[in-house]
Amino acid sequence: MPLNQTEGILLGPAFQFGKTIPSNQPGSLVQDACVSYCQHSSGQIFAQHFSDQYTSGWLYHFETEAAFTIPLHLQQTSVVMIYNLEGEAMLQTRQHSPLPLPGSHYTLLSLQPDQHSLRLQPGHNRILLLQLGPSIFSQLDETCISNPYEAPRPGPLHTNSLQQLAELEQTQLSGEIWRLKRQVLLLNLLFKTLDEMGAAYRKEDTSIYHRDYLTYKKVKDYISENIDKKLSIQILANRFGIQPTQLRRGYKKIFHHHLADYIRELRLERARKLLEKTELPVHEIAWEVGYESAAGFSRVFSNYYKLSPKDFRREAV
Repeated sequence: MPLNQTEGILLGPAFQFGKTIPSNQPGSLVQDACVSYCQHSSGQIFAQHFSDQYTSGWLYHFETEAAFTIPLHLQQTSVVMIYNLEGEAMLQTRQHSPLPLPGSHYTLLSLQPDQHSLRLQPGHNRILLLQLGPSIFSQLDETCISNPYEAPRPGPLHTNSLQQLAELEQTQLSGEIWRLKRQVLLLNLLFKTLDEMGAAYRKEDTSIYHRDYLTYKKVKDYISENIDKKLSIQILANRFGIQPTQLRRGYKKIFHHHLADYIRELRLERARKLLEKTELPVHEIAWEVGYESAAGFSRVFSNYYKLSPKDFRREAV
């Protein structure tokens, strides 16, 4: 699936990614990745995307002539390992102080949807964003996963880790053999990084844990497919035969996110897209995303985005 057709990580209205790279730009590409190229007034971006059942990766090469800001867009709360391979960058999240991302360092973060931007300094920058799949992050003790406002300390990337990353850019292998090797490379790098930072793992029986994961994934999928309907903890608990308290705790345990927050954020994300892409009145958008009251919707939207729905639409245009 081409990167510019996915809900990727670094996207924005100022950037028009294409699927091909100009012949005069050799680039350094990940074999069998979805590749996109963007020419911008401040420079150029090579974007590469690859995914398997354990991780989703986005590798970006930036060549910029001036300081450069690009939106960091997430559809849902995600646990992301950020590897800043080269260059200096800052992560800005909402109204918190910018988080430095020094070159040749990694940072593990829990990032909320649609709140962030990446500020790059002039020159050459390479950044790998590795989004952890549920089968991995559900096994991590949540105390090792920081939020940006906690000002986590980045850890240094050692020579052998950088060498492993360089192997991503080989050209000898392709197809299923290469995808398997890439998976091994990334998992080896990820677990080495987690070991270096002293990450702890949960002690639950994994077979029980993953059986629970499938149940709560069904809850999450149901919410996504029915976000226009009335949804409450009690309604969901009744539908899936789970006690409300167990539902809240189990969802938080597996997805590292409160269920009520997920419902609210998904409603607001859908509303944001409708404001940007349609001319529907605000009260109709409120109904489309499950709010019974336009006033209640406007209050929640304004508190989250720091703009009223009407002002948000005006700025988006």
